[in-house]
Amino acid sequence: MTMFRVLMIHNRYKTPGGEDISTRAEVELMRAHGHDVDLWETSNEQISGTGNAALALNAIWSKSATRELRRRLAAKTYDLVHVQNSFPLLSPAILVEAAKQGLATVQHLRNYRHLCANASLFREGRICHDCAQANWPWRGILHKCYRDSRAASAVPAVSVAVHRLIGTYAKYVDAYIANSDYVRSVHIAGGFPADRIRRRYSAFTPGRQVPFGERRREILCASRLSEEKGIDHLIRTWQLQPRNGKLAIAGSGPMEADLRHLAEKDPSIVFLGQLSTEDLIDRIAHSRAVINCCLWEEPFGNTPVEGFACGVPAIVSNGGGLAESVTHEENGLIVAPGNINQLDLAIARLLDDDSLAADLGNRALITHREQFHPNIIAAQTEQIYDQALRHRQDKPLRQGGQHKCQDTTL
Repeated sequence: MTMFRVLMIHNRYKTPGGEDISTRAEVELMRAHGHDVDLWETSNEQISGTGNAALALNAIWSKSATRELRRRLAAKTYDLVHVQNSFPLLSPAILVEAAKQGLATVQHLRNYRHLCANASLFREGRICHDCAQANWPWRGILHKCYRDSRAASAVPAVSVAVHRLIGTYAKYVDAYIANSDYVRSVHIAGGFPADRIRRRYSAFTPGRQVPFGERRREILCASRLSEEKGIDHLIRTWQLQPRNGKLAIAGSGPMEADLRHLAEKDPSIVFLGQLSTEDLIDRIAHSRAVINCCLWEEPFGNTPVEGFACGVPAIVSNGGGLAESVTHEENGLIVAPGNINQLDLAIARLLDDDSLAADLGNRALITHREQFHPNIIAAQTEQIYDQALRHRQDKPLRQGGQHKCQDTTL
């Protein structure tokens, strides 16, 4: 088999989320399948020591990141770089530099960062595609989409415009990994090369199975606590009637204080804070169901599949790529975004009907084995890496590149 030497690159968020967890899981997965993978991570916690002007320039074209990349490439030979997230400290400049150094490049599409100033296609409480097919998202500046500031919004908007103008995404990226069919379709509509975008679902930490009789009568919501996630909508729906169980909310984010206040008089709602990956999987495994009733077009949604790995069904809203993994009344329940009546009924069904919850959970585990098993994800990743290498070999940016893939029998 082909052994790939990969430099995985990721800019972590201040509030840990699904991208951070999935990136780590992906590194471990590919290492377990015999590939030489190094992880280069930066963190947004470093932003506090960076001036606004320097941060803006870094997000558009980071000279420090390209220098560090050159240093790493001089110290070790790689076949390709796989960029998970480069905003704001690394910038898409690392893709340009890697390609010019002769490496194949892979860009993960986990959100709408390359199309939208706030990366969510969501503003003022509604879905928004105003900028999704524009050469640069100037409306994101007008509407203060990023951090409610025109100055702050100008940074990601200008970054999108600059890298479209110089052809970063067309010339310097050899393959894209979209984490859902929906994300793939949105980027194709936005002008990204369809022949280079492959849908490949995210990698996950292995689940664990707990006998149904040992599970709590609890529905678990694991999410960043922000407006587009719809947690306030979930809490209000939960409070419509007395519940035969608890709602557990894991995570943190900008709406945490408001959400706690909304639920403070309801003892059936508990906040768990930010859990470690191990503690989160354990909590999922002991739950009746997991729930993600977001209001935006969730690119994919890790929690339903993490539930499936534990044999736990999911309640999800049908927006974006979130429901791609869920078949209604097969391995979970699907509701319309913002539909209180449907959500209320779905919660009641999985709390009150033991037979339904157990049956959906059993079939959720089958779904995981057939669609999301680590061997499947690893094989698809290897195919995408091979595609990227072939594309770079067909369209070299310089002569005499040293970074060639080696075939190694493992």
